[in-house]
Amino acid sequence: ALLKKYGLSFDLQIWPWQMEDAASLAGDFPDIQIILNHAGSPNEQDDAGLALWRLGMARLAQAPNVAVKISGLGMFDADWTTESIRPLVLETIDAFGGLDVLVASQGVHKIKEFADLTDDEWQEAFDDNFFGTVRVCRAAIPIMQKKRWGRIVIVSAGSTHKQSIGLDVHPHYTAAKAAVANLAKFLSKQYASENILVNTVLPAYSIVPRGRERYQRLADEQGVSFEEAFIREASTIGYVPAIGRPGTPEEFADVIAFLCSERSSYVAGVQIPIDGGGMDFG
Repeated sequence: ALLKKYGLSFDLQIWPWQMEDAASLAGDFPDIQIILNHAGSPNEQDDAGLALWRLGMARLAQAPNVAVKISGLGMFDADWTTESIRPLVLETIDAFGGLDVLVASQGVHKIKEFADLTDDEWQEAFDDNFFGTVRVCRAAIPIMQKKRWGRIVIVSAGSTHKQSIGLDVHPHYTAAKAAVANLAKFLSKQYASENILVNTVLPAYSIVPRGRERYQRLADEQGVSFEEAFIREASTIGYVPAIGRPGTPEEFADVIAFLCSERSSYVAGVQIPIDGGGMDFG
């Protein structure tokens, strides 16, 4: 009940057998926005398991304060393919009445010198970091066109404008991420007239707790502050945030949340660095 007081939503990760109780919870707190994670976690994909999932999804979709996030479907099928999860995605979209937001955040970052990269590694980098974004955009946009409303945020990389070298060299990743930024610019021009707004974010350093622990260990070993340990390492690749510290996942998410909202109604085709002033762009 306190979530409303602080303007917060409730992320809900449950199994299909818990959906009936979740629907009752949504009814008890109609003013709280509930986000159902991972398309309701269809973990049992035999006929009985999927029937239970469909029943629960239909029940939750009736609650006006419940939205769904389609993600993590590969967790429930180690041998998944695009074709195997397509029905789950489409059924989820149908149950909840459409698709409003796509965040294309796929990224696989491998360190390797340009001279050592093979053609297969270049192809793999583009398959992971470019073509995945192409495919989800191609699937999402026709659904958004039906409602004439949509927000697409494509996650590129700060290194597309300030190349990472030395300790963090990854030219194949950077090239693929530059390609998705270019794709976003095209899509923004093509579909803005249908109120489908496409933008790009260029993230740099975001430190999760495990990464923070690493820098703290370096700081303790070097006898310096956490920030100084981070700056020393960032200096080796020439990418030092002017703010003088790494970002947090929440700071990145706040920018993306804005671009996904109604408040971004006159923002299309931009590239927003989220890097604490590390690059000379934007």
